Amino acid sequence: MIKIVLISFFMFVKVSAFSYEEFIKETLSQNAKFKASEINIKQIEQKVQTLTRFENPQLDLGVSKFKDENGYFVNLSQDIPMPSFVNRLRKLAKLKVEKANTKHKLLRAHIIKGISFKYVDYIQKTALYNLAKEETKIAKRIYEISKARFEAGSISKSSFLQAKLSYRQSEQNEQMLLLEKIKNYYDLLFESKITHEIDLDTNYKFLAANKSGINPEIALYELNKRIASIKSKTDTKILKSFSLNGEYEKEPEQNIYRVGISMPLALLNQKSQEKEIAKLEIQKERYLLSQLKKRVTLQLNKIEKENALLKKMQKNVKNLLRQEHSMLKIFQEGYKIANINLLQLQDLKNRLIQTKKQKIEIEMKFYKNNILKNYLTGVYNE
Repeated sequence: MIKIVLISFFMFVKVSAFSYEEFIKETLSQNAKFKASEINIKQIEQKVQTLTRFENPQLDLGVSKFKDENGYFVNLSQDIPMPSFVNRLRKLAKLKVEKANTKHKLLRAHIIKGISFKYVDYIQKTALYNLAKEETKIAKRIYEISKARFEAGSISKSSFLQAKLSYRQSEQNEQMLLLEKIKNYYDLLFESKITHEIDLDTNYKFLAANKSGINPEIALYELNKRIASIKSKTDTKILKSFSLNGEYEKEPEQNIYRVGISMPLALLNQKSQEKEIAKLEIQKERYLLSQLKKRVTLQLNKIEKENALLKKMQKNVKNLLRQEHSMLKIFQEGYKIANINLLQLQDLKNRLIQTKKQKIEIEMKFYKNNILKNYLTGVYNE
């Protein structure tokens, strides 16, 4: 049954081949939140235009009854915002559009970071599956040598059965890892929202980019601080607009023309509470921004130290693998002529496989650190 799954799995993944870059592009195009965020930017661009637009003029009409004649009046008024207030509103509108774009970039970076982590999980599972196939191949070779020696009478039946059991266990482990690989493959597709099978590039190397931008979260908090500063000036401004009035009144014996303005007087309400709220809002945004910058710096320092250690570990594993491969070859030849016993050969085989697993784990840790570094340095923003 497992073999049938194996054959069918490798049949369908050849439907279409995707590079990592193409996979990310397809993921973004299929993500509903990402598409909704693009629409939200357009909505914000329309909404901010309402901040600086003029209100409609107000028209008042009335009639008067005198002893023998009638009269009437016409009043037209228009609210006119103060130029300084309008300038601040324009700045606020621009920042709100910028914030919408920044949130869109942050969402993009989050999606790429998350899907890249899952992509690495799939690469790791593929590498472990390929390693399991290699282990099965070695176990099969040991089993074939043991069978030949058993038939020649140079080893006991128990040693032969032990080699056979090790070979069967390797086959079972290989099949279990294939099932896990298939699960990771579909988890990756479900996460990416892609609804058709694709052939993924499992040889892709996740490297730390040479270029860097602005951390998407820091960029958003920087904007929040700037918006809070502008809002503090708009919300606490007392004289935001004045009303220009023009009136004509017709009476039996006279015509009256009136022109005037009306505006608030800051006598009873100095907006002291609004000023204090605005001040506290700015302090809050500064504190959050400061904490975020410190956290990002710590994360980058952690990645740098881990990667330095991983490089040393990678070099050590490489040297260790070279020695273990040579020893395994020598031991296999020695086992053929009965100079080496089965337990020694099995032990060396197990150590070789374990070292290769460590090599895979180190490489995947490198990949995930690089993905996180790229996210933190703003590489995924664009």
